[in-house]
Amino acid sequence: MKTRVLSKLNSGLLLLVAIVLSWSVYWGMKQLRVQLDKRHVLNKYRSYVNDEVAASINAYLRSENAADLADAEKAMQQLDLMMRN
Repeated sequence: MKTRVLSKLNSGLLLLVAIVLSWSVYWGMKQLRVQLDKRHVLNKYRSYVNDEVAASINAYLRSENAADLADAEKAMQQLDLMMRN
C-alpha cells in the first residue's frame, strides 16, 4: 500500500474516533441531565413532605383538633397529585 492510502485511512479512522467520542460525551451529558432532573423532583417532594405534610401532622398531634387533621389530609392529597403529574 502506498503511504497516501495509509494516511487517508488513518485520517478517516481518527475522524471516526473523534465522532464516537463526541457522541459519547453528548450521550453522557444527556444522561446526567436526566438524573439531575429526577433528583430535583425528588428534592421537591421531600421538601413538601417536610414543610407541609409533617407540619400539619405535628399540628394535629399537638392540638388534637379535627381541623388540623383535615389540613393534614389535604396536604397528603396535594402530595399525591404532585406525584401523579
